Amino acid sequence: MKGREKRPRIPLSPLSFKLKAAGIAVGAASVFAASAAFLRPDAAKFIGRLRNIGTVLRRFMVVDFSVAGEAAAEMLSSLAIAL
Repeated sequence: MKGREKRPRIPLSPLSFKLKAAGIAVGAASVFAASAAFLRPDAAKFIGRLRNIGTVLRRFMVVDFSVAGEAAAEMLSSLAIAL
């Protein structure tokens, strides 16, 4: 066991994939930073409105069955196109 040689590491993904992923991450971060600089958000107003998150979430979680028929028809047409 003394003279064990280290095996070369086999990469699980090619270098080009890693570079592409890093480029996409840098691009997304720069777009986010540019949009944040362009919009100039007001941090105090944002933090002040965080207490309304319960009301907003309750409104989003309401189930509206009035559009169930149309949604079912659209799902069937999507399934027919997929098949």
